[in-house]
Amino acid sequence: MEKEIYNETNCFGGEIFNNDNILEYSIPTKILNKYAKIPTKGSEKAAGFDLYAAIDRPVSIPPHSTVKIPTGLSFELPNGTFAGIFPRSGIATKRGL
Repeated sequence: MEKEIYNETNCFGGEIFNNDNILEYSIPTKILNKYAKIPTKGSEKAAGFDLYAAIDRPVSIPPHSTVKIPTGLSFELPNGTFAGIFPRSGIATKRGL
């Protein structure tokens, strides 16, 4: 039987380089469904984290359309911060993908 971890709080984080200081951070994250995956960094030098779709089957997005894709996650962000979601490539932005 698969372990259900819904609403279990996990964390992800890393380091921020600020002038000569290295600041470590951790973002409390709740997993809301069994398809959710904690964000990861594509490389050590990546500026942001990769999010994953928390879906059980493929989703088709018609041209020039917008569809909400769930992450299955809930984040507790520190005061004074925000989380932005951006396309992975310039072509996605330029062509409305």
